[in-house]
Amino acid sequence: MEEPQNSDDMLIQVWNRRDQPRTFQGAGLVVTLRVQSENGPIQMSGLATDGSLTGMGVVVVAGAPLYEGDSCTVSIGREEPIAAKLVWIEELDRSILRLGLEYAI
Repeated sequence: MEEPQNSDDMLIQVWNRRDQPRTFQGAGLVVTLRVQSENGPIQMSGLATDGSLTGMGVVVVAGAPLYEGDSCTVSIGREEPIAAKLVWIEELDRSILRLGLEYAI
């Protein structure tokens, strides 16, 4: 893989790591995360940014530390919670995080 020339190139390379195609059909939906963190259970709401058959991206305002590898459940609207794992974290601004979730199914 060639080295990225700028931040847009880097985004494209990260974007292409997912095995399944992304969809933006549910982008903007409110999701509820229940994270089993090293510091105990944390519940927060966020917005879905994209999704695929194997996971989704979510933007949250986090009031407690989160760690890659934390187990969680994610609920979209009134749907049943889906077990997932936090696979990556990107800090967008102080306390505003973009999370990558991988479904545990």
